[in-house]
Amino acid sequence: MLLVLIAMGITTANAQQAFVPKYKKKKEVREYAMFKAERPFEVYFGGAVNFALGMQNSINFNDHNYKVGYDQKIDLMGGSVHLGANYKFGNHFTAGLEAGYLFQGNGQAIPLSGVMKVFYGTTTPKHPCRLYNYAQVGPQFYFEDGSKPIGMLAGAGVGLRLLVGQVLRMELQMGYQMNMRRPEISLQGAYDIIESGVSFKQYAHIAQFGVNIYIF
Repeated sequence: MLLVLIAMGITTANAQQAFVPKYKKKKEVREYAMFKAERPFEVYFGGAVNFALGMQNSINFNDHNYKVGYDQKIDLMGGSVHLGANYKFGNHFTAGLEAGYLFQGNGQAIPLSGVMKVFYGTTTPKHPCRLYNYAQVGPQFYFEDGSKPIGMLAGAGVGLRLLVGQVLRMELQMGYQMNMRRPEISLQGAYDIIESGVSFKQYAHIAQFGVNIYIF
């Protein structure tokens, strides 16, 4: 009987030694999966649906110190896709770059922008989400006929970063974006227009709803 009890004790001790490290390792992996959203370097891809709010045209005759502005209708919907990378400075601020493809009623372009985000609160297992504000600005490169190659974009908004299922990190965001395009001056019309000394800019105002999914 004594030998049986000793054997059972040895078996139980061996089982605990085998079980406890595995449990701790599993717990550590689970906690890493939860908090890895806080590591400093991140890469993501995403897309957005754009709803046009309006478009303004501005023509400046530099030689005559004269400026003409007028509104113009624009297709209601457009969109964009992008790939981005962030670097985290502290626990509440990130800065990075985005590049992608924009398709809107006033032209198609390749945007390249700097993006800054300010986060509020801290991600924990019980609160796996954070609110943030973002701002972006940068050039856009147009490749269609009838447009000069370089324009610009600027935008700002609010978002929510989520950790879904302890492994999927994503962001939902909405905001305002302005796209500036520089159309070529048309010389075909009822009036003679001198192309030199004339600046033509077109501003599209957009409400944007997007999502980002983090690759790592």
